[in-house]
Amino acid sequence: MARRGIAVSPSGAFAVGSAHAPSAVRLAFAGPDVSTLESAVGVLARLARGTPEDARAD
Repeated sequence: MARRGIAVSPSGAFAVGSAHAPSAVRLAFAGPDVSTLESAVGVLARLARGTPEDARAD
């Protein structure tokens, strides 16, 4: 995803203490303009609809 300008952190980075980190997605946006946000959400949507192999294809 970094090739698409999206940073990814493992779920453990968001777990509190020694709590179990769930298999989940956390989205955070740092104030992008609307067109950048639309583009980023479009990339995330395509990745979510695809397979792991699709994500590695680029």
